[in-house]
Amino acid sequence: MNSYAVEKLFGAIFGMALSDSPLRERLRDAYCNHLIRLKPEHGTHCIEFDELLAELILVMTEVEYNKNGSADASTSELTDIQVQHWIKRICGLILLIDETNDGGSNARRLYL
Repeated sequence: MNSYAVEKLFGAIFGMALSDSPLRERLRDAYCNHLIRLKPEHGTHCIEFDELLAELILVMTEVEYNKNGSADASTSELTDIQVQHWIKRICGLILLIDETNDGGSNARRLYL
């Protein structure tokens, strides 16, 4: 996974972890402030990450746009269990960094 993708993933995870907002808002913000910026041309070189991102884009744009955007409208339609599911899936992507970055130097930095 390239450094830009790692940066956006860490930003999404740290934002969700440090926020005092409800989980639904944390998920929306992780997507809108970080993950939405990742495009195929950024070359994550990680099929699992790219597949999850494609699924997340569908989920976050499923409901038609409201005054606060389609991500806000879509997350408001998710059940609490679905919100938790997506947060866990996003956080689980951190495990992929070790597998895709020459021994996981970026993943190790997270724990130092």
